[in-house]
Amino acid sequence: MPHLFGALQVTPLPLQHSKLTHGYLFDWHGARLAWLCDTCGLPPDTEDFLTGQRIDELVIDCNDPPSPAARNHNDLTRALAIVDRLAPRHAWLTHLSHQMDNWLANNCLPESVSAAADGMTLSLSPDDPVTV
Repeated sequence: MPHLFGALQVTPLPLQHSKLTHGYLFDWHGARLAWLCDTCGLPPDTEDFLTGQRIDELVIDCNDPPSPAARNHNDLTRALAIVDRLAPRHAWLTHLSHQMDNWLANNCLPESVSAAADGMTLSLSPDDPVTV
C-alpha cells in the first residue's frame, strides 16, 4: 500500500533476505526510483508489481561478483538479471563487497548500469537531488 508524503509517494516492497526486509518505490512528480537493497532475488509478487512499472532509476543490492553461492545478497549475475527484467532507464549497484570492487577494477558493466559510491547524489529532477 503506497504512502503519501506531500508530492512523494512511497510504496514498500517485500524483499528476500534471511529476515523480512523491504525495498521501496519512490514516485516524485512522475519520476520513479526503485530502492532494492538487502535482497537476494525478488519475491514473485514484488517482481510482478515492478515489472508493470516504469522505473527511471534502480538502486539494487549487488554484494558479490558472479558467484553461485550467493545467499542473502545478490551477486552480479542475479542483480543484472533483475535489471534486465525490470528495464530501468539506469541501474546503480550498491552494497558492494571488496571482492566486487576488485572485480569492477578489471571488468565492465553494461552501459546502463553503474557502481554506486558512498555519498553520491541521484537526481530524479534537476531541482530535487537525493543523496544515496
